[in-house]
Amino acid sequence: MVVAPRRGAAVRGALLAACALALVGVGRARAAPPEATEHELKAAFLFNFAKFVEWPPETVATRPTIDVCVLGDDLLHEALQRSLRGKTVGDKPIATRSLTTVEATAECHVVFVGRPHHGDMPSIVALVQRHHVLLVGEGPAFLAAGGAIAFDIENNRLRFDVDTAAASSAGLKLSSQLLKVARNVSRKDGGA
Repeated sequence: MVVAPRRGAAVRGALLAACALALVGVGRARAAPPEATEHELKAAFLFNFAKFVEWPPETVATRPTIDVCVLGDDLLHEALQRSLRGKTVGDKPIATRSLTTVEATAECHVVFVGRPHHGDMPSIVALVQRHHVLLVGEGPAFLAAGGAIAFDIENNRLRFDVDTAAASSAGLKLSSQLLKVARNVSRKDGGA
């Protein structure tokens, strides 16, 4: 008799695999698989973040796809297009988009905000709170400006930090599995 692994174990395994890939290091050579670029690692994380977020039901039900978007980082968008082609989150296919305006962030489920747009964070945060968008960016200043997840490179390894208050204010619930593998979790709102 074959016993299927519990869903929690499979979910945890998928997230840990993406994290392990990132923790191997950014730009370090390794035997196999071929060296992943920083953008490819971020693309893998964005996919896994989308799998570990709970949106309000109407946010997902009214759209045919889960939209993972990039504002201000064309190389990351190219990596997303390559790595997320044919992937799904739940029963929805993933669509990737490169955004040219701050207003377009409201049309996405996950938005990576590139450094050129960090100064637009007050406008972006106001939009995502009304439209339930997971905001991902880079560095501690991004979290301080209202982002939910921020990448950082530490000892040549890609890590991420989470602000649960920012996610909650956008109407999102982050899986405890995601929080377990974050480098730091800020719980200003007292939630988990």
